[in-house]
Amino acid sequence: MNSNKAKTVTIRSVMMTAAFKAGFTSFREGLALNCEFSRDTNKQWAYERGRIFAALYDSATYKRGNRVTFHAERAMHNAVMERVIL
Repeated sequence: MNSNKAKTVTIRSVMMTAAFKAGFTSFREGLALNCEFSRDTNKQWAYERGRIFAALYDSATYKRGNRVTFHAERAMHNAVMERVIL
């Protein structure tokens, strides 16, 4: 269950979620929207951010092993600052 309290998170922490990865991967593979995350607002946002990021990001992957690359994190930061991704 979600609470209505806002929580500050980092860009990297969002990019590390399974939901973000699922969104990124589904967009890259040309799959339709997956409603699996619709019951959890935070996961749904992460999933949708992953899809949007996949459309913007020019590299095949945003992670190296278990870590988000500097280039990907910087690209996500820029997209957030430019309000392309909220």
